[in-house]
Amino acid sequence: MFIRNISWLLWAAVSLLEASGFSSGVPARPLITTDHFDVTRQSWNPQEYILTPANVASHFGKVGTYSVDGLVYAQPLYIPAVVTSGVQRDLLIVVTQNNTVYAFDANAPTTAAVWSSNLGTPTTTNCTDLYDSGQEVGIMSTPVVDRANNHLFAVASISGPSWQLFELNLQTGATISSAVISGSVSGTGSGSSGGTLAFAASDQDQRVGLTLANGNVYIGFGGYCDVSPWHGWIFAYSAASLSQVALFCTTPNGDGGGIWNSTGGLVVDGMGNLYTYTGNGDWDGTANFGESILKFNSSLTLTDWFTPANWATLNSGDLDLSAGRGMLWNGLIVGSGKDARVITANASNLGHLQGVGSGPVQIFSFGSAWLYGGMFFNGAIYFSDWSASDGNNGSGPVYSFAWNGTAFATSGTVGLANYGFPGAQLSASSDGAANGILWITTTSSTASHPVSIPSGTLRALNPLTLAEIYNSDTAGGDSLGLLSKMSSPTVAHGRVYVATQSSQIAVYGLK
Repeated sequence: MFIRNISWLLWAAVSLLEASGFSSGVPARPLITTDHFDVTRQSWNPQEYILTPANVASHFGKVGTYSVDGLVYAQPLYIPAVVTSGVQRDLLIVVTQNNTVYAFDANAPTTAAVWSSNLGTPTTTNCTDLYDSGQEVGIMSTPVVDRANNHLFAVASISGPSWQLFELNLQTGATISSAVISGSVSGTGSGSSGGTLAFAASDQDQRVGLTLANGNVYIGFGGYCDVSPWHGWIFAYSAASLSQVALFCTTPNGDGGGIWNSTGGLVVDGMGNLYTYTGNGDWDGTANFGESILKFNSSLTLTDWFTPANWATLNSGDLDLSAGRGMLWNGLIVGSGKDARVITANASNLGHLQGVGSGPVQIFSFGSAWLYGGMFFNGAIYFSDWSASDGNNGSGPVYSFAWNGTAFATSGTVGLANYGFPGAQLSASSDGAANGILWITTTSSTASHPVSIPSGTLRALNPLTLAEIYNSDTAGGDSLGLLSKMSSPTVAHGRVYVATQSSQIAVYGLK
């Protein structure tokens, strides 16, 4: 107990010094304004200097919860040193399916929100791919914060239905502006009329995290339950005026091609180029780009692409390439999909159609099927495998593959435990390259989809051996609650914040 109190006091002392403005010798807190920590989507926070494998294994656990008004699918964001009502606070931003945006004091779990803002009556759906029948569909995607101007951008489904982009004041929650998302392109695809294909809000689903880059907010869409007609869409709105800057449809002369990315936002490189994966849909290499990796300039002009040779097989088998999330590392775009293959492409030359063009750099298979998400840490990539060998049920472990200087090892380290659908949702924390921890949320359920939402577990693993060092089920009072599918843990300043379907955010830290 004495050791536990010392660790908590250390965390409290560091927080007090930071809040008072004394920073000599105190590392900066992370600024997490977008999903998976930054626009590389590596899902790694290398600025975590409080949590270590040793203290997590010995005196770590649940330290509180924040109560909210609905289910949470989005990843919480962490914005330090925001002045609200004359007080400087570290804010935790949380959004719900009831269309409410919350700002909590990140250092005071269990307290009421600093502010909250409801954006309107949510839509309801009978699609049970991700939802319960009749469930609210409000803010699904992770918002994005413009810290320089203290603005927050979120997309909400408003009963009608319509999808709307909102700009809020980060300090107060007040709405600054909003825009109804709409548009059309030339095309003869599913749902078109007279050579024009219009965006149909009732057919589209917005799970993909928002991306702020090039002065624009980028918004990706897929479809509800893959029920035609639907398409993949990307919109760009000016962050300064909320006027529409550009739009792109992945299948204007076909169907499908949704933007999923395991809820991850678009990848952005150092020159402002954007990358995304697409899912099941038509492909012709000219206008239709289902089952592909796409690269755009800031105006959403398609500048490069890669499509695997077996795209038709992927499409007919519901094996979305975009079930996994693209990540940027070392000039490479790395990701995975439902066919249990890792695809590594050169960001400067994606290679077009496999076997015809010059790319990709590397493709290898592992596990059984259905790879969701992904993560980088210290030169290795991590994926969670979920076996679909018995239909919609199955389980699988976490794998890691180290970079050997020229390529990723194709026989990696395999985790010691199997996890139910949808596999593990991954994040990592470290102090630079030291004290690395792999954080995952899992469930033992093997339900095809979490309609009857299963209980979840927060685990901490050694990133080198994948051995478990913490499990929220084995300590009294540490229960996570109901699993939030696809929402990765947010690790910041000695705390781990986890979205749940229990109308709360679970908070873990040193005890």
